[in-house]
Amino acid sequence: PEYRVAVRGHTGKGDEEQNLILSRERAEVVAKRLIAVYQVDPDRVRSEGFGSSMPPKRRPGEGERAFGYRLPRVEFVLLEGGNM
Repeated sequence: PEYRVAVRGHTGKGDEEQNLILSRERAEVVAKRLIAVYQVDPDRVRSEGFGSSMPPKRRPGEGERAFGYRLPRVEFVLLEGGNM
């Protein structure tokens, strides 16, 4: 099957409008790097920004500071077929 990649940007807490912009930009930079450096077909990469709306699950015993460090991130989601 043909696979595609969704590059999803996330941020920490703060102004949600600005976080959406930042997370989109974060995902776009990573997607552009995949295309430029690793020659990934641009038609197989999609970038998305989620701001702070999808935080990761907190780990057992994880402190506030450690959890906060994990909020700003980029995730790669492998999509099968035409699920773009």
